[in-house]
Amino acid sequence: MSGNRLDALTVTEYESKGEKKARWTRIGVAFERDKGGWDIRLEALPINGRIMLMEPRSDRNGGGGGGGSGGNRQQRRDYDDGGQSGGGGNDDIPF
Repeated sequence: MSGNRLDALTVTEYESKGEKKARWTRIGVAFERDKGGWDIRLEALPINGRIMLMEPRSDRNGGGGGGGSGGNRQQRRDYDDGGQSGGGGNDDIPF
């Protein structure tokens, strides 16, 4: 299974118009190593101490590629942690 890649994300909860929402931010990437384990490369550290590793959004949609920071704003909108963040994960990002 070497060659797998996961996005490293952090989720920040906030409130907008009385509704709890979640803001997803891609802070790095994790690559599976040939000899086992993962290589995690972070560009930022989460202030809440929580890092989630998830499949890149474009891969989960059956699309190819991904990568680069150019399209991350749209991709972050679509992450879903199964309700664990308390905010749902599919909320619009207010920026």
